Amino acid sequence: MALRDQYEQVTPGYHMNKNHWITLNPGQTLTSQLVDDLVTESYLLVVEKLPRARQPVDPNQFGNREQ
Repeated sequence: MALRDQYEQVTPGYHMNKNHWITLNPGQTLTSQLVDDLVTESYLLVVEKLPRARQPVDPNQFGNREQ
């Protein structure tokens, strides 16, 4: 809800649960970094709900560049 209040380009999710999902519309106030962060966070929220055997990445290790 805070994102919807802060950015007019952020609206309730189209064809999704309107309380938990958002739609991003093109606009000057949405930076590419914000979009990247929101997509990454959404991806991780979905992946962590999958059974461990079906997770394409470990949500706890995603983004760690240590090898």
